[in-house]
Amino acid sequence: LDTVEESQVVAQKILSCVVRCDQRYGAGHVADVLRGAQTQKLRTTGHDQLSTYGLLSSRTTREIRAWIDQLVAAGHLSVASGDYPTLYLTKTGIEIMRAEREVSLFLPKKAASTRKRAGTLDAAREEGAPEPDAQLFEALRTLRRDMARERGVPPYLLFNDRTLALMAGYKPRSTPEFLALKGIGERKAKDLGPAFLGAIADHLAAQEASEPS
Repeated sequence: LDTVEESQVVAQKILSCVVRCDQRYGAGHVADVLRGAQTQKLRTTGHDQLSTYGLLSSRTTREIRAWIDQLVAAGHLSVASGDYPTLYLTKTGIEIMRAEREVSLFLPKKAASTRKRAGTLDAAREEGAPEPDAQLFEALRTLRRDMARERGVPPYLLFNDRTLALMAGYKPRSTPEFLALKGIGERKAKDLGPAFLGAIADHLAAQEASEPS
């Protein structure tokens, strides 16, 4: 694996951002702050005004999330138990942030399943669904992975890729619209719907914010 140039600085930015977010938010939110995302949630929380906002804007969401995962795996960040997988610094994480301990981060492996995902999106198109938004599809896959990891289950048990592709095509804004999608029943809509509808709403808000007025 290739080591990230200035791993120490990148790690300090991530850890500092977790602290600036009061250690009360999950990996997705922290990554959005670091990459300088323009979402309604960041504006509502005021986190678009943090000193750590946009510090890793030159990096991709996938890279930032991978580095957060690496810090968690190494025990420098920990994930709170309960309904919300919020991040908080451990003793070694604090030491890294204060430059009292060294750390190495690695570039994430290139996705090997790009062709498979493209096939999934094609299958959704063939079912007559609207053109899936590829960026939203990836965001939903990331959310599914995080929720599956928190629950200790395989991601496909939450939703399969085809159902995510349908979400990325139809972009439901309400529970009835969410329930209308193939592969979603009442139980999943109640359990998983709020998180996925929230991610879709954030994506649509970011799109609207980036459109020229």
